[in-house]
This record gives sequence, structure tokens and C-alpha cells, in this order.
Amino acid sequence: MPRNRVRSSLMLALGILLPNLGAGGGCPAGLPGLGGPPAALIGTWRAQFVDPTFGAGQVELIIQANGTFQQQTAYAAGALITIFGTVRVIPEQAILRLDTQGGVPQQTCGPLGCTDILYPSETHNYTLPNANNLTTHNINCGPTECTYNYVRIT
Repeated sequence: MPRNRVRSSLMLALGILLPNLGAGGGCPAGLPGLGGPPAALIGTWRAQFVDPTFGAGQVELIIQANGTFQQQTAYAAGALITIFGTVRVIPEQAILRLDTQGGVPQQTCGPLGCTDILYPSETHNYTLPNANNLTTHNINCGPTECTYNYVRIT
């Protein structure tokens, strides 16, 4: 990967991930009654968004029956970030927890060398208004930020 693209990916990753660094390991209280059955989350989900700093993007979230996930975020400017790990769902509290185990890119490199990128886990409130729509809100963001309206792809 060209050095300027890795640097751009790191800046993008930091812009996305810094608000999540205080997330901690536990699941906070959610919004009672707003979730849905965990099995209904299995599948591939896609959402479009506009980030105020990085512009237009698309996120694809794949939740598998074995309790794993992969999330790929692509920006119109060319940056691509993939994270993966395990999923925990607490439907009675509407909590979707993505326990991140790794991601790509794995490092960012600059004039002083390379640094590993550590991807934090994410906790979301979620709603399933029907079988083909999923809305998530990252609990570490403000009420008008980090809300994604996904459409089921598979």
C-alpha cells in the first residue's frame, strides 16, 4: 500500500475511532424494549453516511450465526477500513456489542516509522423495525452522530 494511502487510512481510522476509546469493556444499560431477537441480526447489512470530516462513505456489517462479525467502511476518497471480531447481543437492553479482535490496515507509517493501529470495540443501541432494516447508534457519540440506517443485503 502506498505510504500516503496508509497515512490517510490512519487519519481516517483515528477520526472514526477516537470517540470510542473510552468505551471500556462492559456493556452499559441500553434502551429497554427497542432491540430485536439476536437471530434477526444475522446477515449482511449496508448503510450510506456522510462524515463531517471525511465525506461520503458506506459501511457494510456482516453478522454471522457463529457469533462473529466483519465491518468494512469505505470512503469516497479511497480509504478502506475493515474490523472483525465477535458479537454480543443483549436484546432486552437493545445492545449490540462488537468486540473487535483486529483490523486492516494494521499499521500506519510515516517519517518516524510505523505504528500499530489498535481498533477499539464498539457498543451500539439497535432497533429492528422490520426484517430488512437495522438502525444502530454508537453510544459514545452524541444523539445526532454515529447513527446508521442499514438495509439488509442478505
